[in-house]
Amino acid sequence: MIREGDWFIVTALDRIGRSLTDQNYHVSFFKSKNVRLISFPKDFDFCSLTGNLLFQVMASVAEYERNIIRETQLIGILAAKSRGAYKGRKPVPMPLNFEECFLKYKNCTRVQRYTLKMFASETNLKMSTLINFINRSNRSNSSKPNV
Repeated sequence: MIREGDWFIVTALDRIGRSLTDQNYHVSFFKSKNVRLISFPKDFDFCSLTGNLLFQVMASVAEYERNIIRETQLIGILAAKSRGAYKGRKPVPMPLNFEECFLKYKNCTRVQRYTLKMFASETNLKMSTLINFINRSNRSNSSKPNV
């Protein structure tokens, strides 16, 4: 939805991308579209030379901070696992009506539509969990391609 001449205002650099590469890509894209990237409340204009320098430094620091947080989190998880305290998320049980709905989904036609959204609604599953269950079922049946 960004058009040439628009302004793109962010509250923090990490809203532009998760890594320095992502951030550089987005800033280059904005420049190619002649879009002004402004950081508010710090009020940096990334189209100027000074603003671009500040962006590079701040983006590098943000990526470094993110990596430190990730590393600290991993160390904490490994320590908790070694104590037996970290087990991960409890698995979601397969709904009782999954097979019935799966057959409806597998055998649906253009006339008799049965969408993934309908499937998720009937089984009361989140879309990502439903797709994992479907892929697991397909691996055992391998008749319809994975979602």
